[in-house]
Amino acid sequence: MKIAIDSGSACTRGKTGISWYTWNLIHNLAKIDKRNLYILYDISSRIRKTYKMFDSTLPCQKNFRKKVYPFHSSLVRKLMPVTFLTSKTDILHMPEQRLSPVFNTKKIVTVHDIIPWLEIYTDVKWMKIDSQKRRTQRKHIQQSVLKSYKIIAVSEHTKNDIVKYFSVNPSKISVTYLGVNEIFYPRGKDESILHKYKISKKFIACSAAACPRKNIRKLLIGFEKIKKTHNCQLVIFGRISNKSSWCEVYNNLPSNIKQDIVFTGYVSSDDLSCLYSGAEFFIYPSLYEGFGLPPLEAMACGCPVITSN
Repeated sequence: MKIAIDSGSACTRGKTGISWYTWNLIHNLAKIDKRNLYILYDISSRIRKTYKMFDSTLPCQKNFRKKVYPFHSSLVRKLMPVTFLTSKTDILHMPEQRLSPVFNTKKIVTVHDIIPWLEIYTDVKWMKIDSQKRRTQRKHIQQSVLKSYKIIAVSEHTKNDIVKYFSVNPSKISVTYLGVNEIFYPRGKDESILHKYKISKKFIACSAAACPRKNIRKLLIGFEKIKKTHNCQLVIFGRISNKSSWCEVYNNLPSNIKQDIVFTGYVSSDDLSCLYSGAEFFIYPSLYEGFGLPPLEAMACGCPVITSN
């Protein structure tokens, strides 16, 4: 069988959720399957910069081949169906729920969540800023779900959402839960890592993003109360910006509270494992997740978890 996988996200620098999902999927398939032929492809208009990384990051073995499409997206839409038709590809897997221009082969899509379809935003201003992005994501999810041959959902919860919002036959959906990368395991306290991120006290760990759904606003309010009785730091992982939905709350905190909040920016998986292992606990106050991998990673490192329901 010839199986094509949209592999572009697996080669990005600073991998996060779906990027790691795609990378782990490909590398574990390489370990267990020596029989089927895999075509790993990427669409990139910046291929001269990314090809070396694409070539070196993904498996190099006889049944894995790599294909890049260094074209403008409109040309890709015209040329990719011809390529897949002539190569007699049996299955095309889309790991990140986005549209594929290929119409002549069976498509399997992984759906991680349908968040753009849900009215879970708590910030009207943010909804206006994010509206165009949400419309695009809605289109991608809807068409990829309705036009796919099979759907992989990362949780029963996501499967139920797909059935509810798109009236998809449940038999079309297979639930395959996410797993934890083997890099996440209990470690002793690493003083060099703590020093690197300017952590000098017992600390609470949290992963963050700019969107209101992650509920960091409430976490900051809670941390201010905790500081009245506990001398600790709040360490927030992840990329943020001054446009984050909770920045107003942070800016209004007393200076003695703000000095004990650490923003790490992007953290590599190896460092993240050390930070999980050294935290008093990991808190995940998100309002909605399709699966929610960070709590599982924290637990794999022996870190207690507090999460929303």
